[in-house]
Amino acid sequence: VFMLRQFDPLLKDIDPTSKQAQDLVVPDPWGSEMDAFSQVLAMIERASMAAINAKASQGTDMMIAMFDESLADLGYTLLTPRDARHRGGHIKLHHPDAAAIARGLRVAKNVVPDYREPHGIRVSIPPLPTSYAEVFAGIEPIRDFTARGDYREFIGTTSKVT
Repeated sequence: VFMLRQFDPLLKDIDPTSKQAQDLVVPDPWGSEMDAFSQVLAMIERASMAAINAKASQGTDMMIAMFDESLADLGYTLLTPRDARHRGGHIKLHHPDAAAIARGLRVAKNVVPDYREPHGIRVSIPPLPTSYAEVFAGIEPIRDFTARGDYREFIGTTSKVT
């Protein structure tokens, strides 16, 4: 408040120890971030790493089953180990037109896939905030966009965002 009083004549008569002055104090922006971070840490502690890892494994098992059911016949190859002990909370899909698929999903469908050079799309399940229904919702647009061939109009286009 002292610094504000120097630059704003309307504030010159405010007592810096008053309630009015305290209402003018801008909260520390790191305080809210640290509070959110503390809440995440508490959530992890309540859930336990074992439960988080189990959900990540179940989620990637679901994604692999959906890959087998709906993406393998569309030219995708699974680059991730099928054994949960040898993978994390994501799978990586290979498609020769992955760059066009990723760009097309972003531009046409407002879906932002995790594109990896040269021909990969990574799909993950953040286990704490993601429901199993959202796992399906993450694969569905990739499947539909590819099956319809909508990505073809994006072949050869470039983007600085991958």
